[in-house]
Amino acid sequence: MRHRSFVPRRARIMRFASTARIVAAFAIALTAGLAIAQAPPKLDIGFDQRLGATLPLDMPFVDTHGDATTLRQLLDGRPAIIVPGYYQCPNLCDTVRTSLAASLARIDLAAGADYRVIAVDIDPDETSIDAEDAARALGSAAVPRGWHFLTGAPRATRALADAIGFRYAVDKANGGFAHPAGTVVATPAGVVSRYFFGVEFPAGDLRASLVAAAGDEVGSPVRALLLRCFHFDPVTGRYTGDVVAASRVLGGVLVAGLALLVTRLVRGGPGARAREDAR
Repeated sequence: MRHRSFVPRRARIMRFASTARIVAAFAIALTAGLAIAQAPPKLDIGFDQRLGATLPLDMPFVDTHGDATTLRQLLDGRPAIIVPGYYQCPNLCDTVRTSLAASLARIDLAAGADYRVIAVDIDPDETSIDAEDAARALGSAAVPRGWHFLTGAPRATRALADAIGFRYAVDKANGGFAHPAGTVVATPAGVVSRYFFGVEFPAGDLRASLVAAAGDEVGSPVRALLLRCFHFDPVTGRYTGDVVAASRVLGGVLVAGLALLVTRLVRGGPGARAREDAR
């Protein structure tokens, strides 16, 4: 029997190391690309959770009839869902309101009697006519019962936005406003109780949050870890498609690289050593 040669094994180790370096290089390159995709936008937009903060209850707003009103008058001893946005928004505002209405239709609480929904316009150039059009876009000939669509001066809308942590800005590049997507649940006293981010509002969670708010309960921060660890696009209220795609590509490359390493290990395993010893 010949003495076992260690040269082929050393060569295999060198190949494994080379493959590992290639896989690592791909991972680093894709991770760098992912980091670029996750670069924060230039506009200062976001949704800060200010649980326990009090809404500007006495700031003047205007309803769909052109009448002056305040949040204090609209709450009238009931919890409310605050829906910030603007009525001529070409992107997600209609989706937020439509999705919210669909979810609320599945719970056993009655809008108006048990809670209020208050949409607040961040565009100072829009009027009560725009507010009424947005109300009718929900599929009703009139403003749905328990819903209120408000417009207001910049001082009033900014005061509300600051109270709920809703950071938005004029989007000069695309027109309109860049803003986050979501809603805020407030207690009858106008205290921020719960946040819902994005455009999906589970009916069970909505009901539970309204019941809790009716009892003056203030909830805990929601999705805070995900918002920090993953790229959350505050404009769309979702994780961006580019980031999701890059994550999938990165995962696929890593899996392929590991599969290649395992294949080479198997080919260079005991069977290969046995063939080497037989020579």
